[in-house]
Amino acid sequence: MTDPVAARQVAKAVERERLTRANERREGQSPSGVSGFVLRKWRWLGVGGSEAVEAVLAMLSEMVALAGIPETERAVLTRALGGDPDREVLLPAVQTGLSHLSAASVLGHMRNLWGTGVRWINEAGLERYRLLCSTAPSLDLVGKRALSVTGGPAYSLFATAATRGAIPIPNRFLDGLLAWAPLTVIDDLIDRGGLLAEDVPWQARDDHESLYLRARLVPEKTTDEEARRLGWQAYLRRQAFMSGETLIRQEPDDLWDLLYDVVLDGDTTALDALDVALPRAQQIELRDLKSGAVSGQWPLSMVEDRGLWRLMATLWKPQELIDAGRSPFYALVAANRAYNLVRAGETEAAALQAHSLTRGGSGRKVPAELVQEGHAIAAYAAMQQSETHESAVARKKLLDSAEEHAEKAAAQRGAAAERNLRLLRAWRGTKRNDRSPFSNPFLEIGLDHGADGWEERCREIFRHHEGDAKAQSALNLAEDRIRGALREEAGWDVFYRLPLDPPRYVMPSQVPRHLVPPVEALSRRTPMTSADELEAIRARAAVELLDDFRTTAPHLDRHSSPR
Repeated sequence: MTDPVAARQVAKAVERERLTRANERREGQSPSGVSGFVLRKWRWLGVGGSEAVEAVLAMLSEMVALAGIPETERAVLTRALGGDPDREVLLPAVQTGLSHLSAASVLGHMRNLWGTGVRWINEAGLERYRLLCSTAPSLDLVGKRALSVTGGPAYSLFATAATRGAIPIPNRFLDGLLAWAPLTVIDDLIDRGGLLAEDVPWQARDDHESLYLRARLVPEKTTDEEARRLGWQAYLRRQAFMSGETLIRQEPDDLWDLLYDVVLDGDTTALDALDVALPRAQQIELRDLKSGAVSGQWPLSMVEDRGLWRLMATLWKPQELIDAGRSPFYALVAANRAYNLVRAGETEAAALQAHSLTRGGSGRKVPAELVQEGHAIAAYAAMQQSETHESAVARKKLLDSAEEHAEKAAAQRGAAAERNLRLLRAWRGTKRNDRSPFSNPFLEIGLDHGADGWEERCREIFRHHEGDAKAQSALNLAEDRIRGALREEAGWDVFYRLPLDPPRYVMPSQVPRHLVPPVEALSRRTPMTSADELEAIRARAAVELLDDFRTTAPHLDRHSSPR
């Protein structure tokens, strides 16, 4: 009988031979004419299958044709191209040959090798190899596994460019990359906060890009001339506002139109629109300003900002006595309130408010010109009050007070104050029965001294007091006095003048320190990184990958993949 063990061994040997011959028949000749024998040689270098061999041969053909390849390596490559690859020396020769190719060619060959399963990159570079050959690198790069992958500067830039700045560039590579990285990638980094002013990226760029990057990172250092070169309208409009220039209105209104309307013109109808347009920090300031207007209480920094006075005075409607000594702002509001009370005929309240302007004391902050106005108003109010008293003692006391205030006003110089004092003394020196009213008829009818439109105003008041004979009689007297002054050579100078100097009562119209946002960085002007730009970066990263080229080929047996 036949030995069963020997029979099984023979059967296995026959089967192995059958499989070997079947495999050889299956491999046969590749489309490029490579024999099965040669294919088996390449398998020992980690190149499995005819497609992989063809990819390698195409790469070798380009290398051999290059000038500059050392002859030793050229001979190794030529021998491999002829069907006799040397396992011991081929991979170092291929690495040298690839280093002489253009970056685009290196990338193309690396992709072909990856696609056909050739793994001539060591473990340290294998994951970068995979990512560089990925058709969707942005998705692959944000994975937890990929985030731990590190490489050289070009690979780092590739990871940044593919993820639109989500993966920052390590600081150790930044300086070397800023000179050649596409501007779109630099903008990605700025948008993501991966590039800051202290990195001074503009130093490595040409003049135009340098100016653009400075405007993006240090906008406050941009000059007007540079902004014009950039066509940076937002910056130029801010500068125009800050300079007090008249702005050309935008359609629709922009922030600077609204600031001009609200702050410089005091147009409170635009407050809500301004609130929406302001950045958060200035929006909070505006809301603080509005809430302060309820009681007339603001932070000291706001009260000291003359550019806010017009808006603050417009929003604040004081009904009670104002302490003029708190600051020049409160003094100016107090002066206006006292004057308005005079025109409204509320002389007692006007006298109290004027007294807050003239009262001395340490620490009071009333400007000298408003102290003078306070004395002039106090004198006028006292004269008006004296005419309503029957008591001679009370009248004399009021007249003495009026003359004292008029003297103090005149002591600060000024033609109007001096003339007012002369009028007061002349009126006081006239017998009571021979005096005409001391009041200024313009103020009596609620107009400014010498204002036009007094005739229309008189007719309006007359209609309003229809049936009130006393009020109409007083109005007729005031009108007659104005007409009489028109016939006199002295004109309006026959009347006590208030204000002494009208511009003193005007709220300043100037740019505030508050509410104006700081210079905002120039908005990005570049598109997304293009496919061509990303491909160029990928190619440079592929050249870096040559540092991880294997020196010993991975082995492929008949039934396995490279290892």
